[in-house]
Amino acid sequence: MIYNPQWNGMDHVKADFYNEGITSNMDCRCMLFFANSDADNYNFFVQRYEYLRDPRRSAKLIRENRDKWLAEWEQNREYYSGHDT
Repeated sequence: MIYNPQWNGMDHVKADFYNEGITSNMDCRCMLFFANSDADNYNFFVQRYEYLRDPRRSAKLIRENRDKWLAEWEQNREYYSGHDT
C-alpha cells in the first residue's frame, strides 16, 4: 500500500496484520479505516487499541480475532488496500 499524504489530516486507523514468514513491511497485509467514511470499523479499532494497551488482555484478543481479521482482509482486499504492491 502506498500511503497518501492527504490522509494525514483525516482521522484514520491503519491495521497491520503480520504472519509468520513475513520479513518486511512491504509483505504485510493492512487495512485503513477512516472515521468519516467507515465509522463503525474505525471505532472498533480505536476501542481495540485501548483494550490492547492492557498487556493481560492483548495476547488473548489477538488469538481470538486474528483469523477473522485476515479473512475479512482477504475477502475485501481491493476495498481495503486499493491495490497490491
